[in-house]
Amino acid sequence: MAEVEHLLGRAARGLGGLLAFTGPSGSGRSELALASAQEAARKGVEVLRAAAVPGASGLSAWAQLLRDAGAPEDLVARLLDDTGPLDPDAVADALVRGDRRLLVIDDIDDGGAESLRVLRAVAARAAATSTAVVVTSVLPVGMGTELRLGGLTED
Repeated sequence: MAEVEHLLGRAARGLGGLLAFTGPSGSGRSELALASAQEAARKGVEVLRAAAVPGASGLSAWAQLLRDAGAPEDLVARLLDDTGPLDPDAVADALVRGDRRLLVIDDIDDGGAESLRVLRAVAARAAATSTAVVVTSVLPVGMGTELRLGGLTED
């Protein structure tokens, strides 16, 4: 949780960023993401949460975050419409607006390569704003601060 505190502190100073909890199923990734969201909310930070779902569009979690952030519906529609090119920068711009925001995406790797492409754009924009991003993934995401968790046993 010290890394979460560090991330939220940086975001409060306008230097947001990305924290990824990675590790196998059952390692506590989702619980740490939930605890991060609760800590941010306790500090008065706006929290937007979504989860990538296997079998759904890889960008559905991002669409949910855009809707929750009050982004124009045409941006959400363009994101989910696979007939044109993906514009991760437009998504990033819409999500890092505002003051003191935490974006949480559980199981981002279930969203595939397109979801990670949007994450890269959001993380880059967040670094110069008061937006923090927490994601969970089985595999390393290759950006931001990554905390690798080991599997848990009943002991």
